[in-house]
Amino acid sequence: MAAYDQETVGNLTQEIVKNIPNVTLKSYPVTHFDFYRPDIREQVVADQIAFLDEALRFGKDKSSETGQKSIH
Repeated sequence: MAAYDQETVGNLTQEIVKNIPNVTLKSYPVTHFDFYRPDIREQVVADQIAFLDEALRFGKDKSSETGQKSIH
């Protein structure tokens, strides 16, 4: 989410997201169109990859890490 976005309604986004379980909303100190800048885009993509890496890890068998059995 762009913290200084003039083209979309950030407050509405925050209101909607707070009612959704298991969600992560990142805010960047940029405007709506700053996401097209290569440096900002690279940071957002890196954050998305980190999020997906963590989120998809949920389904993996972590029994060796936690000592607990996974239920499939």
